[in-house]
Amino acid sequence: MRRREFITLLSSVAAAWPRAVLAQQGYQRFIPFLIELPGWTGLKPVGTDEERKGGRVTSALRGYLRGDARFNASIISGTVALAASNDGVHITVGGVHKSTSTIEGFQVTTQTSPVFVIIAITLGPDAMFNLFFNNVSEEEAMTIAQKFDWKGIQQLVN
Repeated sequence: MRRREFITLLSSVAAAWPRAVLAQQGYQRFIPFLIELPGWTGLKPVGTDEERKGGRVTSALRGYLRGDARFNASIISGTVALAASNDGVHITVGGVHKSTSTIEGFQVTTQTSPVFVIIAITLGPDAMFNLFFNNVSEEEAMTIAQKFDWKGIQQLVN
């Protein structure tokens, strides 16, 4: 093997290595992004790595509690994480309000009712960061959502 061929081979292996390491780490690589939040008790994060029809799905979830208020934050990567693209759509039906907007370059869909708030952040073509809140206002839910590192998660899944 000539030197040029060896260097090309070595470069190819080096370029593929980080993705291979991430695939081996599975959902564990998401756990550092499910942060501690002041005033909230964070439950132990859990996750799954599954092979499904159509591809691999990796997810991590963490629950948070504060009195009667609670929420779950989840990161999902894989073919099932695809999000509907409804830029600028605002729907109000039966007490449920849904809107889609762009925040810091991310498509963010919010669904609000008197009982819950759901915030879904599209991180890429097959990755989502979702938050489901109970007994938390839409304004506080969005403030909490923005404390998470969306760009860091996006770099990890893309």
